[in-house]
Amino acid sequence: MARGSRQGEHVFNAFGDLAIELAEERIRILIKGIRSIACDIPGHVLTRIPPGAGHATGGRHTRGGKTIMPKVTLSTELPASAGSVWNLIGGFNVLPDWHPVISRSERSDDGSKRTLHVLGGGSIVEQLETTGEGHTYRYSILKNPLLMRNYQGAIAVKPNADGNGCTVEWSGDFQAPDVPDNAAVRLIQGIYQVGLDNLNRIFGI
Repeated sequence: MARGSRQGEHVFNAFGDLAIELAEERIRILIKGIRSIACDIPGHVLTRIPPGAGHATGGRHTRGGKTIMPKVTLSTELPASAGSVWNLIGGFNVLPDWHPVISRSERSDDGSKRTLHVLGGGSIVEQLETTGEGHTYRYSILKNPLLMRNYQGAIAVKPNADGNGCTVEWSGDFQAPDVPDNAAVRLIQGIYQVGLDNLNRIFGI
């Protein structure tokens, strides 16, 4: 390789490392902001996310020609019926009613999109993809400040097998090409956990 080519490659790699470092710092700021907002909410206590509660299943490598994307899944059990919990969280435009970081939600005229306004500034545009059988809906993110692409998420409420209460599960997979998978996963974990913690508070846990 010619000397000039090697120098050019070093410069390119240096800029790439700087971009990743800046992206990681932005993730850290977002996580800190989410936790700070949650801590300011009267009666809200943050739950420590246990190891393995949300995890990366892969990221920038491929398997059989298919990209393996990071995935996060968190859940909580509530002492309430699936129907009563779904009445609170099942509407596509009701996230501000139970997630303390979302100040308001604006739904498009056709009802297929929502613009979520975040406390402290910023907005996220999401699209309803499907409403499944039972208490489930799936959605995607169209525009966001979170350094992620191709996000697909789902919220589901399932009755517990013993007939006592229900379990709320929030899951999502995505691509985060500009940051390490673990940083992106921690950000999504934080968003999910604050919402699930607030459901625990609402339903008396």
